[in-house]
Amino acid sequence: MPWFGREERTEPATPRRREEARRKGQVAKTRELPSALVILAFALFFNFYSSKCLQNMESFFVLVLSHLYIGLQGLIMFKTPIMGLLATVLLPFMVMVLAVALAANYFQVGWIFSSDPVTPQLSRIDPIAGLKRLVSPVALVEAIKALIKLAIVGFVTYKLLKVHLSDLVSLASLPAPSIGGYAFSLSMKLMMVLGMLFVGLSLLDYFYQRYEFESSIKMTKEEVKEEHKMYEGDPRVKARIRSLQRTLARTRMMEAVKEADVVITNPQHIAVALRYRVHRDSAPEVVAKGAGHIAHKIKEVARKYGVAIVENPPLARSLFKLEVGDVIPPALFKAVAEILAYVYKLKNRSVGV
Repeated sequence: MPWFGREERTEPATPRRREEARRKGQVAKTRELPSALVILAFALFFNFYSSKCLQNMESFFVLVLSHLYIGLQGLIMFKTPIMGLLATVLLPFMVMVLAVALAANYFQVGWIFSSDPVTPQLSRIDPIAGLKRLVSPVALVEAIKALIKLAIVGFVTYKLLKVHLSDLVSLASLPAPSIGGYAFSLSMKLMMVLGMLFVGLSLLDYFYQRYEFESSIKMTKEEVKEEHKMYEGDPRVKARIRSLQRTLARTRMMEAVKEADVVITNPQHIAVALRYRVHRDSAPEVVAKGAGHIAHKIKEVARKYGVAIVENPPLARSLFKLEVGDVIPPALFKAVAEILAYVYKLKNRSVGV
């Protein structure tokens, strides 16, 4: 039971609430996934391209060190080849890191651009608010995640060194390049294992962050009602508007009955008023229709203004399927033409239908 009458947030967020949160940059994502994928991609990248990268690095240092004797001004003259070699070393790595980081974020939230997270806010420099963040549940969860990652790094490093302990002992008798190559290979193996474990951990964190996000944007029943009123309108007001619209439409329809040529009835249940303006209409048009009480009103207005009323149940049912403003379909031309001819004959009128 909520304390002091405060209503609990039990309702799932509406689409508008989700869109508002997204505009503010509030989405379900984990910061662990991009870094974990970068570590894994780094290890895989160097596993496949280590020889090429080492060759480029060697060429770079040879070029720089071999021209140190000419001084800084002399090195500036060689800036193009030096920068070219540096680019071959760094550019592939930078492109890989950028691509992996972007892909990891897109996988979680898609494309999103919001200035709210970087907009200056006084709460961010408030020392009291800062202390509250340090002892908040979020800070506790982050601390636990950091400890888990530290434990994973320590455990994996220990197991890897234990497995390769005999090889490490024998390294002392090897030349420096061999020691460096072995250390590099072992480091890449460590990074690959850590990367895979961190990716698994980050996926668990993603589902946790998603759960927390869904909980944070939940709404109270009152908030849902207020949002519905704000964007959809008060249901009572909308019902009143619909009632007025129906009344207005019915009034216009009854006015149109006065200009109709004939009203075709069921006879008791439905009534359909038709109008045909010679040389203006392509076919007779439905100007009014109704059932029950509305049908009775149509016939009442027709009698008052001298509009002919003809009973034809099959035709009335067919015409009733049309909407007000529709012209009759070709399939009903003959039946309607016979009725109009009869009505015009009674009124001593002649038309071509």
